[in-house]
Amino acid sequence: MQWTLTQLRTFVAVAEQGTMAAAATRLGYTAGAVSQHMSALSRAVGSPVVSPRGRSVVLTEAGRALLPRARAVVAAERQAARAMRGASADTTVTVGVFGSASVAAMQPASQQLEGKGIDVQTIEVDVEEMQEAVASGLIDVGIGIDYLDARLPPRRGVHMKPVRRQRLPVAVGPGGLAALTAEGREGKSLSAGLEDGPSIDENHEVDAAAHEAAPVDSGGVGDGAGGGAGGAAGEAGGAGGEADDGGAAGSTRGAGGSPVGLGVAPGRGDVFRDQEILRRALGRVPWILPPADSTWGRAFRLACRELGVMPREKHLVTDSAVALAMASSGLGVTLATPYLMRMAPANVHILPRTICGSRDIVILTSTDAPLTPAARTVVDVLTDVFNA
Repeated sequence: MQWTLTQLRTFVAVAEQGTMAAAATRLGYTAGAVSQHMSALSRAVGSPVVSPRGRSVVLTEAGRALLPRARAVVAAERQAARAMRGASADTTVTVGVFGSASVAAMQPASQQLEGKGIDVQTIEVDVEEMQEAVASGLIDVGIGIDYLDARLPPRRGVHMKPVRRQRLPVAVGPGGLAALTAEGREGKSLSAGLEDGPSIDENHEVDAAAHEAAPVDSGGVGDGAGGGAGGAAGEAGGAGGEADDGGAAGSTRGAGGSPVGLGVAPGRGDVFRDQEILRRALGRVPWILPPADSTWGRAFRLACRELGVMPREKHLVTDSAVALAMASSGLGVTLATPYLMRMAPANVHILPRTICGSRDIVILTSTDAPLTPAARTVVDVLTDVFNA
């Protein structure tokens, strides 16, 4: 088999980005060049390594077998190049991120790292492949997710440090809220005071159950793979968002003190005072969920079970930003963490008293290779940002 490093590098980018166009953007190639590299690699392998699916591509059986080896080769090349460049290479740190983490953490982290002489390069990596990316050396540091109800299997050679715990409330747009209200009326058990707005106390603080938990106490959680379960402060207890004069909630403060889009659904946000009626209504409206065969898909369904809801799965969506956009357009309700809500359209809000499920934001590093001083600094800064 005669393949080239360029072909393998392109293949890894296509596998991680999901489309030829996105891989081309990441690598600085044309889409035609990416397609040519994939065709040449398939000829070298003896069978196709990717297969088209709509506008995206998926790995074939041969592609799935090749991917971890290709990543290892690309990582080894990158490490060799760093060694040849000398000590200055130790100031470059590659961080693997997923969508909401990059929005929440990287800007405040970059501010804290300014002037330290560290070049941080970010790569978007599927959260289910983050451990492999760290283990193979593709990235120096990974920001990942570990769902408490669907734990990641420990990966040899990867250290997983929980840095923040978040809960999952229901996110709803105007259409979803209207559907919930209609279900309540149909059941003839609509709560009294429906128009009174969300549950707000005399200090104008929204019910804390609708907001994220306090940052994880790393001392109580412990380090190591799968170490986020025991003794952590996981109950909802973060500061509630301040309500404006119209009764809608404002925003809380997240990592780095920046606002989080956590407005409570205005006007009829607290749709039912009877929790059982709310559960029944949530079981009747359409839901937007990740596929059940994914880690977060299983975690979302277990969270719904914790809420006492059997969701009516109408739309299966892998991209959380797309799920929130669909909720905005009235296609259903979904679950969203405070960080995910940063990407939500302005008319999507959390629904009070629907908190369920937990997930830990984790920082992943390799145990097989010591961290450079620059990488250690990046880990410390990211830990501070997520605990802010």
